[in-house]
Amino acid sequence: VDMGELLKRMEELRNQEETETRTANKNWLEGRCTHNTIAVLDDWVRKLKFHGDTVALGTYRGDVFLSGMERPDTVWAKLEGHTDEVTALDFDGAHLASGSLDASVRVWKGIPLTMSPEGYSEHGEDDSLVFHHRAEVTGVHLAGGQLVSSSVDGTCKIWNLAANMCEQIVEVGEPVTCCACSPETVPDGSSRYLAIGTASGAVTIYSMDTWKPVMSFAGH
Repeated sequence: VDMGELLKRMEELRNQEETETRTANKNWLEGRCTHNTIAVLDDWVRKLKFHGDTVALGTYRGDVFLSGMERPDTVWAKLEGHTDEVTALDFDGAHLASGSLDASVRVWKGIPLTMSPEGYSEHGEDDSLVFHHRAEVTGVHLAGGQLVSSSVDGTCKIWNLAANMCEQIVEVGEPVTCCACSPETVPDGSSRYLAIGTASGAVTIYSMDTWKPVMSFAGH
């Protein structure tokens, strides 16, 4: 994918998001919205991520809970392992990743992605892969068998989930506030890219072939 096509696609997504936001605002102002209570917890919800009818909720105390839209007010799993606030979540239906102020990233395995016949369950440290940064984790992004994580330690790391190891470290030189990347599998002849947002307000696109920056935006 060349830069022209990438910019065109980014513009299309930006326009689509603006249209959806205007529609949602109009519906809200005209009172055409409905609401459901997804879960009632005894802790502050700091992050949430939907996948289908399932929602993952990260909390101030560091726990992650699973609930669903089909059975509101029903929490069917609690994931314990972080020792501080959950600051990042991603959920693709196969994996659930969480990042925390405790500088760790956890990828949860063997968890019920839907309500099981046994009902509520609790899962601890043995049910997750654990990766580490040197400071607060600010973003996690799942891409098939890879996980991308970012941190205020000034790095973005790419993890191999099957091998349980770090494949690449991108040294940014300032606190990283968010990250995202192309899918693990792309069409033949196409390239993969990594997007990194930083504390200075810049967004930089890196090639995942050379790990060099190819484009930067400074609009924030």
